[in-house]
Amino acid sequence: MKRVLVLISLILALSGIGLVQASLNVVTTTADFTISANPATLTLLVGFSGSSNITLSSIGSFNAVVKLSSTVSQIGVGATLSTTSVKLTSGGSPNSQLSISTTNSTAPGSYVVTVTGRSGKLSHSAAVRVVVVTKIGNPPTLDGSSNNFCSHNTDSCSTLLTTSNKNDIIIAYTVEVLDLQTSCTFSVSDTAGLAWSLRAQATARNDGTTGTDRDQLAEFWALSANPLVNDSITESILGCASIQYGGEYNGLMTFGISGANTTSPFDANSSVPATSSDNFSANTSVQLSTNNPADMIIGAVLHGTAALPTPGSGFTLITSSGGGANAAEYETVTTAESNATVSFQFSTSSYWEMVADAVQGV
Repeated sequence: MKRVLVLISLILALSGIGLVQASLNVVTTTADFTISANPATLTLLVGFSGSSNITLSSIGSFNAVVKLSSTVSQIGVGATLSTTSVKLTSGGSPNSQLSISTTNSTAPGSYVVTVTGRSGKLSHSAAVRVVVVTKIGNPPTLDGSSNNFCSHNTDSCSTLLTTSNKNDIIIAYTVEVLDLQTSCTFSVSDTAGLAWSLRAQATARNDGTTGTDRDQLAEFWALSANPLVNDSITESILGCASIQYGGEYNGLMTFGISGANTTSPFDANSSVPATSSDNFSANTSVQLSTNNPADMIIGAVLHGTAALPTPGSGFTLITSSGGGANAAEYETVTTAESNATVSFQFSTSSYWEMVADAVQGV
């Protein structure tokens, strides 16, 4: 009898241990880390350089030093890390900048730079594809522009746009100001029947008295297979028109871009498009980076004053309306950009919002 009781006690004890172990397995996360590169693809002209941001992230309770190293798939491309030793703590995501260089003797082609992080027995890698070319494509070019700003008591505004070339990317920046409601929905249509898509938007307060967003700016785009002749482009607003007045101040700025990649019109860098708002200032700016060496960088601003804006350094004014409060600008570049500044300057300070984008060449 005693032997039976001892056996039962042993079975229960073992069962208890098994239950505890199973519970621990469910809640325990293996400490580890990840590594990634942004951008993961670079296009470089022979003799030029570029960079990619290498980010490490801790998983679980990982807390240790990670050693970084880089290798290149073939001779001709140089790779240097800003730091080769990174301290990772739980929840941390530190960076190391990978600088990639070519020389005038670098052979055109595709290279792979691999960055490897090691800590103890753990090892993870991220790859950056480098495409070296002898000639970059031509950046897109501006092809016609127009604008209109409509007075109070309206819920739509139209402008006529004419372009010269086929397969243009058409950009429309829609604006609405002094709204007494808390939200606004834009839509764009035109007589040519283009298919419009919302790309980005930003909101800000026109003054410091209402405590709600009163001004709004949005970017729409469409592909035009044929040249436009007096195409009537209309922006409409819904849900934000003042109840007291039956409408709002609203308008739009439009322009065509020739020579863009019609299959993939916009640069794929994660910082594109960039938006910013609500900074009471006369100097308005956002920053973006690009993956491609042949882009047209565009930007639009809605400012709470009627002062005519001055485009940022290197940029050309495309169009402006609303007494100067709304403006669009562009710049063409021949190298990939890192934290490029898109800016406007006004003579007086006010609340503002901006949208910046990058259209890539063929």
